[in-house]
Amino acid sequence: MEFPRSWLELSKRQHQVTEQLANMYTQSSLYKEMRTELDPLLGEQKARRSSALEEITCVTPFWHQLWWIICRSFKNFQGFSWVTVIQAIIEVIMAVIVGTTFHYLQDDCTEVQRRSVVLYLLTGYECFKSVSARELFMINRDLFLHEHTSGYYRVSSYLFGKLLAELVPRRLLQSIIFTVIIFSITGIRKDVNGFFTMIFTAMMLTYSTSSLSLSLGAGKNAEAVPTHLIINYILFMLFTSGLSLYHINFMYDLSWIQYFSIPHYGFSALQHNEFLGQNFCPEHKTAEISRCQGYVICATEAYLANQGIDISSWGFWKNYVALGCIMIIFLSMTYVQLLHHKKKRCF
Repeated sequence: MEFPRSWLELSKRQHQVTEQLANMYTQSSLYKEMRTELDPLLGEQKARRSSALEEITCVTPFWHQLWWIICRSFKNFQGFSWVTVIQAIIEVIMAVIVGTTFHYLQDDCTEVQRRSVVLYLLTGYECFKSVSARELFMINRDLFLHEHTSGYYRVSSYLFGKLLAELVPRRLLQSIIFTVIIFSITGIRKDVNGFFTMIFTAMMLTYSTSSLSLSLGAGKNAEAVPTHLIINYILFMLFTSGLSLYHINFMYDLSWIQYFSIPHYGFSALQHNEFLGQNFCPEHKTAEISRCQGYVICATEAYLANQGIDISSWGFWKNYVALGCIMIIFLSMTYVQLLHHKKKRCF
């Protein structure tokens, strides 16, 4: 259906008249006076709207949010159970390789250094496997931003929920598997207290290193932080700790570096647990002691002293205090970084 030419011309003229009237109004003094009155009101309205968008309110309490996040994380965990199985298999293979290399260490003075090497390898492995923890918050960052800004949960609920449901179970399972196999094959520290202390030390090592990785993976520019930065830190700290196995004092002027070394505290605690109160000279016979002179000595307290390890009770517990403080500091940094993520708005 075609409109008559007269109608089209009339419509065109009306449109032109409307535009002319609008232009005349915008140039009039009445328009300018009205804009002067309305602009401040519009500015206040936009400011209130912006503050309302930035303020995030949650209807549900903290514990409800925490439980909801834990349940959802466990469901995701079950959906990728094959990943956990593969990780467990790798743990078993690595533990068997290390264990068979140092198969059943004898209670002999010549085995002291070999025991230290096993503990050193345990320290290094627990640190290196924790580097992957930085991906915990990187993978679901967009989902976190959307749900947090929508008021589903607080940052604290999200942080503790992810730690309790994903980080703690996986790292704890891996530490137990690796430590139990090493303990069974090599025969280090045969008593029950020593066994559980070794597991607890491995767990503290893992969580301390994981907290470092999390603090570097939770920031807004986490992708710009290379993984090899963490690996280089661990390698350097393991290098300084490993020199003590050969009685090499690492740069006296830089000895303060050990206070910032996660591997140092874990390795010291493991050696303290393994050697304190033991004597590796069989039956304390003079003939047997004679072959233990020189590089290795029978009294393990003296061996620990040569390593620069305090043999007092505080010398043992201060390692756990230091690892706990490191964990709290880095987890606090992770929380602050999650809290200050820029909120995305959809218009």
